[in-house]
Amino acid sequence: MDRGAAKWSMMMLPEHKKMHSDLYQEQKNVQKPILDEQKIDELNEIIRSALLDKSRVGITFYRKQRFHTITGFVSNFDYIGKSLQVLSEATESHYIPLEDILEVAIVYP
Repeated sequence: MDRGAAKWSMMMLPEHKKMHSDLYQEQKNVQKPILDEQKIDELNEIIRSALLDKSRVGITFYRKQRFHTITGFVSNFDYIGKSLQVLSEATESHYIPLEDILEVAIVYP
């Protein structure tokens, strides 16, 4: 919240503060982009290569109306659940549905 908004928030009713906060959060939400077939094929090829070569990747994905990025290693590809298991650099395991992946890039040291 910037200084101007903080200055005026003292004069607002609690209902107005909540409405202002909800509107601010709503404006930060983004819609999930639709990938074309060529982009999907490109992502699949990079994922396959990273899995075989055990390469470090950066993955941008969509979750809860936001874009998120994770860097790590693809450790498993779940054909049935259609998701990737990614081990982050903090050695945490993350499961990312394939339909939520927007960008994949091999990260070179």
